[in-house]
Amino acid sequence: MKNVLKAFGVIALVAIIGFSMAGCKNDDDDDGGGGGGGGGGNTINLSLNGTWESNAGTQINISGDTGYYTRMTTALLQDAINKGYISNYAQVFRSLRNTGIYTWSGQCLIIIYNTKTPNVAVTAMWIDCTITMSTNGQTITVVGPWTYQGSSGTGSYTWTRWQ
Repeated sequence: MKNVLKAFGVIALVAIIGFSMAGCKNDDDDDGGGGGGGGGGNTINLSLNGTWESNAGTQINISGDTGYYTRMTTALLQDAINKGYISNYAQVFRSLRNTGIYTWSGQCLIIIYNTKTPNVAVTAMWIDCTITMSTNGQTITVVGPWTYQGSSGTGSYTWTRWQ
């Protein structure tokens, strides 16, 4: 069995799915009110807290140092649920901590699958990951190296703030 699993071309799907960062204000529209002496300009939210969405429509909500699925849309995630590797609304981030203006580290849950059958889950596992946010606070990219039964690689996925 170990040789069969080694033969799999394994790819990690970093299951980091849509977190929202509420509070981004867009001041591009002129409200017609003149004068006033205060600040202005765009306010950028650099917090991970909120809901983020993948390009496949899967969503995750992050609050503090943890994140959970709130919408699971892919066949791979559904197969992982059916096999008992994860549950609906599974935790996908844990131990998140800020490491810089635009970066966080922690652990993320990934689904391992066979490249020949990408919608068939082989297992799920926690890996160390790094999250990098765009300077405008609208996207995050999650990257994490993994090793599974003699195979290894790096998973990467980008999520967009959901509003």
